[in-house]
Amino acid sequence: MEYIEGETLESLINKYPEKRAEYLKKFIEIQMDIHSKRSPLLTKFKDKMTNSIMCSELGASTRYDMCIRLQSMPMHNHVCHGDYNPSNVIITSSGVPYIIDWAHASQGNATADAAKSYLILCVSEKRDLAEEYINMYCEITGTPIEYVNEWLPLIAAAQLVKVKPETKNKLMQWIDCNG
Repeated sequence: MEYIEGETLESLINKYPEKRAEYLKKFIEIQMDIHSKRSPLLTKFKDKMTNSIMCSELGASTRYDMCIRLQSMPMHNHVCHGDYNPSNVIITSSGVPYIIDWAHASQGNATADAAKSYLILCVSEKRDLAEEYINMYCEITGTPIEYVNEWLPLIAAAQLVKVKPETKNKLMQWIDCNG
């Protein structure tokens, strides 16, 4: 481990709101680069999500429904960060990006990873940024927003395991509204 001198993208977005679109584009380009990698020894994203959903406080029939829906989603083997948000990207003074906090990395569906980034922004009270991010992500990658929306209740259900009490209600709304 080493200390990286720089500022997070979150800090830069807050400090220079007029450059928000530029920073979001860079954020997405970095995420696409992550997704272009393969690492077959990483845990599978779907396996991690299934375990999380099964350990959640959701009712048995909801857990079962979520796991069945999850298994029907397309299987991919892209490297997924699992906690990709602007506070986990440090930009050095020379413009080199460093991605930190790889504790939740896995291999799986890139759109699921983007949906998780979107949900992280939403539950952290950054809904405008989240909407701008996911719209730009879909435009740049050619991903239909409907495909992202299919992942949202599943991601929300999996997030219930390690959630703060104040966030639980927000996640439940994603499950109820989108599930």
